[in-house]
Amino acid sequence: MRNISFVSVVIPSHNDGRYLNESIPSVLDQQFNGSLELLVVNDHTTQDATHRVYESWMQTDSRVQVLKNTGDRGIAAASDVGINAAKGDWVAFLD
Repeated sequence: MRNISFVSVVIPSHNDGRYLNESIPSVLDQQFNGSLELLVVNDHTTQDATHRVYESWMQTDSRVQVLKNTGDRGIAAASDVGINAAKGDWVAFLD
């Protein structure tokens, strides 16, 4: 059993790359006694710019993972994909 909390943060995402470059660092910069994973769930994004943001962050920080939702299913379904993939003791959402 771990003494340090492991937190999974889920960000549902659809064509919102311009906001991800602010929201992702805000999660990664959090200071707490534990570790985290950041699960960005791609809910059928169609913008090339947003795909470039996904790729950039996955290469920049190993804590960032981008998961794919099957089709444009909306924020609730995207959140469910994140929950199902989460490995943390706690799950937090940044919608």
